[in-house]
Amino acid sequence: MSTRKRSRVRLLLVFALVAMLGAALYSVPALAQGPDPTPTHGSIINRLDAVEANLTQQHDALAAAAREPINLESNSNIDEGGDSSFVDVFTVPDDKWLVLEYVSFRAFVGIDRDRLVSLRVITTAGDNQVDHRIDPSPLVSAEIPEQEGGELVKIYAQPGSTLTYIAERGCCGDRPTVVSVGFSGYLTEQP
Repeated sequence: MSTRKRSRVRLLLVFALVAMLGAALYSVPALAQGPDPTPTHGSIINRLDAVEANLTQQHDALAAAAREPINLESNSNIDEGGDSSFVDVFTVPDDKWLVLEYVSFRAFVGIDRDRLVSLRVITTAGDNQVDHRIDPSPLVSAEIPEQEGGELVKIYAQPGSTLTYIAERGCCGDRPTVVSVGFSGYLTEQP
């Protein structure tokens, strides 16, 4: 190859190298400014996830604010010779649902220690009446003829329905049995 051709090839290589270095140096200020403001597919998904998480937090906060805490207590007697007491405790407002989260009861069984009490909580949801049984614990002690029971629950009662309980003992007793029932939960527009 002649000297002249080699000079031209070198000149073209130098020119190409300068052009590539110039392009690389030209892009450095753009990199220093941060990413291109045009979103890519991944950044759109990440932003949608952030928006969805924010909306979920707002929904949860509104739902919690729309809950009206409620605690109810009712006392009843299972009369001498009887085996149960039936009590309407609460009528749910027409524009709210009742959601029960905890139900407890205590029964003073007197000398009828073998006549243990059980509790049935009755609600209506979806126009179906549902009977929920809360099982008792054994007697607290031999000296104290008292029985307790309680459970974490998720029981719904639709608007306008009545929360009812039935306290039952195994058989008729010689003396009255006093039963105290507690309910904790909240009222809400939607369960």
